[in-house]
Amino acid sequence: SLEPCAHHGKTPPCAELIIEKKIPKVVIAVSDPNPKVSGKGIEKIQKSGIEVTTGILQKEAEELNRAFFVNQLYNRPYVILKWAQSSDGFIDYRRSTAEEAPAQISNDLTHSIVHRFRTHVQGIMVGTDTALLDNPKLTARKWFGNNPTRIVIDREAKIPSNAAIFSEDSAVIVFTQSGYPVRKRNIKPIIIDFNRDTNRQILKHLYAEKIYSVLVEGGTRLLSTFIDKNLWDEAYIEIAATKLISGVKAPEISMDNAITKKYLDSTQHHLKNKITQNFL
Repeated sequence: SLEPCAHHGKTPPCAELIIEKKIPKVVIAVSDPNPKVSGKGIEKIQKSGIEVTTGILQKEAEELNRAFFVNQLYNRPYVILKWAQSSDGFIDYRRSTAEEAPAQISNDLTHSIVHRFRTHVQGIMVGTDTALLDNPKLTARKWFGNNPTRIVIDREAKIPSNAAIFSEDSAVIVFTQSGYPVRKRNIKPIIIDFNRDTNRQILKHLYAEKIYSVLVEGGTRLLSTFIDKNLWDEAYIEIAATKLISGVKAPEISMDNAITKKYLDSTQHHLKNKITQNFL
C-alpha cells in the first residue's frame, strides 16, 4: 500500500495515528506521489523512532495504484480506450442514420466484459456520431455494479432530448460550444473552446468534476485524438474473426507488447501506454 499520509486532508494524518499508537514497525510498498505526502509520511514515522521498511511488493503496489498515480502526477483522469474491430481492420459499416444496422463485431461474452469495464470506471465517453448512430445508453446493465457518469461531446447540440444517453440511469456531462437546449436534472453542460485542444480541456474539466477514470468508447475519430496526443493509459482492443470488407477503419495503434486473451471467436489485446509505465 501507499505510505501513510502526513497532512490534514479529508481525514487526519495516518502517520500521526501510527505514532500515537506506538506501532513498532511499518512496512510500506511504495511512496505516495502526492506532493503533500511524497516521503513526508515516511520521514515523520522514522523520526519518531519507528522501524520503517519500504519497497516490499513495490511493483504490485504501483500496478494496483496506477490510476491514482496518473491522477497525482498529471492532474487528469486515468484514460482507458476501448473498441472492437473486424479481422480486416474495420469498426463498423459506413452509416449515415440510426436506422442502418451497425456491424455485429463483439460476441455475447465480450459484450459482458465491456459492461464489467464500465463498473470499474467513473466516466464513459463517446462523441456525437456514436450517440446519434448507435443511440447507446452506456450503462452497465449486463454486469453488477454502478453505472458510470456518461460523457458526450456534442459541439453543435445535435443529440435529441429523447436520446438513450440522456436517460436517468446515471448523470450526464455534455461538452458543447454554447448553451445547451436539452435540460434535464441529470445533465450538466460544460462549455469549451473547440478551437483549442479539446482533449486536454475535457480531461481538465472531468478532473475538476472528480471523475478520476474514464473509458473512451467512441468512434475512430474520438479514439484517434487521444492516441495521437498520447493522452491514454490503457487500451483494450477486441479483434473478431468477422470480416467487413469495407467500412470505417479502426484507429491505428501499435500492438507491440500487447497482452492477448481469447474470448470465443475474438481476441482481446490489452495495451499499456509507455508514458504511464515510465513511473511504474
